[in-house]
Amino acid sequence: MKDEMLILQGEPMNETLLEILAQKFIVIREQSISPTEVPNVKFLWVNLSVIVDRTFLNKFPNLKVVVLTATGHTTIDTKLLAQRNIVLVSLKGHKSFLKTISSSSEHAWALLLAGNSKIVAAHSQVNSGLWDGSLISKRELQGKTLGIIGLGRIGTYLADYGRAFKMEVIGYDPCNEAGNSVQVKKIKTLVELLQKSDHIILSASTSDIPELILGPNEIASIKDGAGLVNISRGSLVDEEAILRALELKVLNYFATDVLQEEDFQHMENPRRSNRDELLKHDNVIITPHIGGYSLDARERCDHHLVKFLIEGCCIVTGK
Repeated sequence: MKDEMLILQGEPMNETLLEILAQKFIVIREQSISPTEVPNVKFLWVNLSVIVDRTFLNKFPNLKVVVLTATGHTTIDTKLLAQRNIVLVSLKGHKSFLKTISSSSEHAWALLLAGNSKIVAAHSQVNSGLWDGSLISKRELQGKTLGIIGLGRIGTYLADYGRAFKMEVIGYDPCNEAGNSVQVKKIKTLVELLQKSDHIILSASTSDIPELILGPNEIASIKDGAGLVNISRGSLVDEEAILRALELKVLNYFATDVLQEEDFQHMENPRRSNRDELLKHDNVIITPHIGGYSLDARERCDHHLVKFLIEGCCIVTGK
């Protein structure tokens, strides 16, 4: 007898993949991210738009497996899953496959380009009826220093982009994972990187590192006039310290795909959301955690997880 799988991610899955899943599961598709109680569902397929907390999980008393189409688990109560013996299957740790995905790196670079060239401010100016390029100040990237925090998969792509733009590329890895795999000048301390970089991209993983990488002291160390991009996790950056740096005009721009309010630990112990305050600054760009969410990447990630789930289902469920 087939187990029931609920696919709950807000957008349709490729029909071919659904047919593959239907060979092993009774597939239920639901557009709402707040389903009514579905006691027979044993497999749940979600993306980052779904908050898997106690209230949500109580709707699935027979749940065995949660499949998450992402690498980060910030929207999942992983402790509660462990307590209930629910297996979490995600893209985390699938290193060989993830090396083929460049969406997050490309998005980080788009944020850097937009921040440096004041694209949002320039568009807003034209949209308001003005046409005065002298009001928009930007600088060339060529010859500037790019500092990358986190030299894993995304950092490797970013180093290549920086060199293509004829930038000097330096890097610091909190986990010391990169070794010699990334051909950039390694900086011994984070503060040194912050003091030397004209543009900084935070691409570090949240695994085995402190909650804050860029706290008040680190942000105070950033070179005057530098730009900062966060493509990692919102919980790694002190947003109130960012606001102070923006008010003091220390930062040229702040561009982020993530906010601290997203992370599960902040949902349990909420901090005040800084989103509205950040958006008051015309040199701030915020996107809704779409870095890894290109159409190409989504389809390939879905395909990879479907294949992994079908081939490893006996191992995953213990059946």
